[in-house]
Amino acid sequence: MRSLPVGLAVLLAFSCGSAQPTEAPSPSVPPDSLPPVPSTTDRVASPDAPTLPPATAGPSPTAAARPTPGFGPTPGPDGWIGPTFVSDRPYYDVSLAVDGGGYAHAAAGLSDAIFYLTNTSGSWTRDRVSSPPGSGANQRTDVEPDIAIDVDGSMAISFHRLGPEDTFGRFPTGIFLATSEGGGWSAPATPGDMEGIFFANSTSVQLRDGVVHLVYVEGIPFDVVDEDSTFPLRYRTDSGGSWSDVEIAPVGGQPELQLDNDGLPHILFAVIGALLPGDGLRYARGAAGGAPFDVELVPGSSSFDYPLGLAVDQAGQPQAVWSLEEGPGVVHAVREAGDWSSAEPALAVGGVNGGAAVDASGAIHIVVAAGDDGVWYATNRGGNFAARQLSAGRGLSADIAVDAAGRPHILLIVRQSGTRQLWYGIGPSN
Repeated sequence: MRSLPVGLAVLLAFSCGSAQPTEAPSPSVPPDSLPPVPSTTDRVASPDAPTLPPATAGPSPTAAARPTPGFGPTPGPDGWIGPTFVSDRPYYDVSLAVDGGGYAHAAAGLSDAIFYLTNTSGSWTRDRVSSPPGSGANQRTDVEPDIAIDVDGSMAISFHRLGPEDTFGRFPTGIFLATSEGGGWSAPATPGDMEGIFFANSTSVQLRDGVVHLVYVEGIPFDVVDEDSTFPLRYRTDSGGSWSDVEIAPVGGQPELQLDNDGLPHILFAVIGALLPGDGLRYARGAAGGAPFDVELVPGSSSFDYPLGLAVDQAGQPQAVWSLEEGPGVVHAVREAGDWSSAEPALAVGGVNGGAAVDASGAIHIVVAAGDDGVWYATNRGGNFAARQLSAGRGLSADIAVDAAGRPHILLIVRQSGTRQLWYGIGPSN
């Protein structure tokens, strides 16, 4: 997931909601089996794994157990494994996906570059994906990665690049896409010709049957914003064999993209301020044949609510999750038969970094990095929302994905003992 930008200009143009959880493809292991739990250090981490502060009980009936580094492959009494320690390198902006075997694939920022992390070998390893140009005051920085996985296991990572420090800050210089190739990663490249599109940023990516679906924001204001300002939200795909690009809305930010069973795009995004009639979050639905998107207001949302995640269930119903402007709190709504349900409280804490994913039963799973309130998970799998605190450390970033057996996988970044730390946990199956 991605970090919250600073300043009015960035608020209007940047997307910072994360990462888009990806539903797992068909399983290649029995639904009730678990993949081997990886060792708790990646190859560059400190060998001395720290311990998370005790988690406190949330609204769920069972208090969260104190996670222990090196937790074994047997789930605890409540079905949870971990969270276990992964690394004490200062990662940020984490995005997570799981494959058909239940293994984790992640993209994260580290220093000025984007890295790929996975536990497919039984221990956490990482590979550098990007090497932005420049040095010193002219150093570019790659930020806000988003990872997606296709049904055949191929992957893509999208991100945008910031230029060097300017009078008004560090502005985006464009978006990039890297794809998995022969066990490695392609050199990041601009997805097709983007001549005439300036300051592209804030990507959300999905893959389906070899086709790339990408949503991003164009433009950033330099002066006072008024109702005539436009910072378009755009959709780009190579579904026709070459890249095409359409505008979804004249103003948008913080997009969360998901695909339904037919491969059609669904998008949740924000409209900051009174730039469109009816302040609040927007939902956009694509149509077959590249027809214009249908865009509608999400009832019950406000102009500064923050999109945390969008999931599309097996019935094709979008489920939206967002943090409240006047909270704290996280709410959830479902669009059924063309109408949105009332927003239902899911968590009593909120934040601007997190994610959502849906399992095969239609239950939603939510994670939010809530700053000083730690990192929290919630689900309505039991009919009503139940929550647990995964970490009492300062929650900086988190993302979630659900595997084919219905297990939530959560990757989280917390700050404690003066360092940023990466942790990973797996919840119970259906």
